Amino acid sequence: MSLTGGDQGVFTVMRVFTKSAVRAGLLFILALFSSFTLLLTGCGSSGSTSKSNSPSPSSSFISVSVSPTASSVQVSQAQGFTATVTSDAQNRGVTWSLSGASCSGATCGTLSATSSASGAPITYRAPTSVPTPPKVSLTATSVSDNTRSASATITVAASNVSVILTPLRGGLTVGQPLNFAATIRNDVNNAGVAWSATVGSFKSQLTSSAVYVAPASPGMVTVTATSVADATKSASASIGVTDLKGVFTYHNDLSRAGVNAQEHALTNSSLTTATFGKLFSCAVNAAIYAQPLWVANLTISGGTHNVVFVATQHNTVYAFDADAGPCMTYWQTGANGVNSLVPSGETWVTSADESGCALVIPDIGILGTPVIDPATGTVYLVTNTKTTSGALTFHQRLHALDITTGSEKSKWSRFDLVGLLLRLWPLSRLADVLQRGVAPAGSRFQRVAEFLRGGYLDVWEWPCRRLKWKHLSRNRKWNLEWHRRVR
Repeated sequence: MSLTGGDQGVFTVMRVFTKSAVRAGLLFILALFSSFTLLLTGCGSSGSTSKSNSPSPSSSFISVSVSPTASSVQVSQAQGFTATVTSDAQNRGVTWSLSGASCSGATCGTLSATSSASGAPITYRAPTSVPTPPKVSLTATSVSDNTRSASATITVAASNVSVILTPLRGGLTVGQPLNFAATIRNDVNNAGVAWSATVGSFKSQLTSSAVYVAPASPGMVTVTATSVADATKSASASIGVTDLKGVFTYHNDLSRAGVNAQEHALTNSSLTTATFGKLFSCAVNAAIYAQPLWVANLTISGGTHNVVFVATQHNTVYAFDADAGPCMTYWQTGANGVNSLVPSGETWVTSADESGCALVIPDIGILGTPVIDPATGTVYLVTNTKTTSGALTFHQRLHALDITTGSEKSKWSRFDLVGLLLRLWPLSRLADVLQRGVAPAGSRFQRVAEFLRGGYLDVWEWPCRRLKWKHLSRNRKWNLEWHRRVR
């Protein structure tokens, strides 16, 4: 190369240098790029570009914790758990699962949710029975990185909940309501009970009480109170439902057999000291010889009730609630404005007045069982009284009382039967008795139960001792009957 001038020479040299540098630089850059590409490829585990089940670049920092880490939960009880996830850039939370050595699915328990955000609680509810072994694992797994998880150990424990139901047994008429009360011991969170019945319905249901209504057909019913906290714990009551309208006469009907074919609560097996006994008692003023009578679903005192009618030897009649304890009295003759059955100047008869025939001791009042006419709501009965001053006089009076109030309601009320003879047995002796007279009033009592038949009321007198008649060869008891249509 020859230089023709300084500037020209410099320029010529520089032009030659630039072409060489460019060529050499390109080769260097290509070699460097190839080496870097090989270096990146060698650092990877494979050449695949798939992202399936692969954690994000930041997932190596994710951690999961569960609180509480261990808990003992009674069967059917609930416990809250919370999972906390750190370094989860996408905040995708966790999924929840249950497992156990001897359980799966619902036999391990149930969860309120199968996924949750970090810090959001879920509820675990233990199964209704204890698995064996009783350990259950609750696992929270990160959604962003399923290799990251944490678990809590749950021990399912037997429940000590108990349910006490009141009453445990009873009898109802069709459609009659009955109040039940449940006491739940060791009831976590006061969950109470759930109510059920084999038949019938509930007027109201609360966690510790309910009003059950009997069905329209008779039979046995089981009412059950089941613990909400532990469904394995419950208590049941056996209730007999009857369609019997009432016991209106002695021994239920005119056959006097005493059979109640509509009884469902009482059986040979239920009549034990543990299951059958006195429910409550009501005080009265004297002995009771007459059979108490019973009316179902009577409208009285502003409600509908089963009512028992009781007559005493002091000529007093009571109307008691048949189901209420302590005793509930709806009315009593001679008290609280209800008319007395004993007139002023008279009292009940005593055994000393029986002319030496002391079969009923010490007092004699309403001796024969009354009879109820359900069609008219009337109870018929006979009182025995005597005067307290002047000449001793005995009276046997027929009374007809309103069964809802106790007040006298019929033209036959206070009708005096003493000396009245409408029918005599045997009729062949009628003339003899008319000549000789009937037995002394002090030795005659209305002992036989009254009865209604075809609208006629029959009342029988019964002498307490045998009478000797001069013209008869043997002693004889004479029964006098009063027979009259009352409706």
